[in-house]
Amino acid sequence: MAGLVGRHGELTVGIPAGGVGEITVMVGGERTTHIARSADGGAIVTGTEVVVKSVLGPSVIVTQVLQGGSAHSARARERSGA
Repeated sequence: MAGLVGRHGELTVGIPAGGVGEITVMVGGERTTHIARSADGGAIVTGTEVVVKSVLGPSVIVTQVLQGGSAHSARARERSGA
């Protein structure tokens, strides 16, 4: 899972404050899903583009992408394999 750090993905299940959600990321041309927590403990809504900052056990720690941060841009990056 360490290879996920730095990858962009989309929240498929929103993260409530202090809770967990789910992120979808393209890895090796395949969609993968992972349990996600926000880096600051705040809520992030479903469909938000996020970047994986670190891995903590079975979860990835994510932050919201602010510039150009639409779900559309996350899907475009997924299609390109970025």
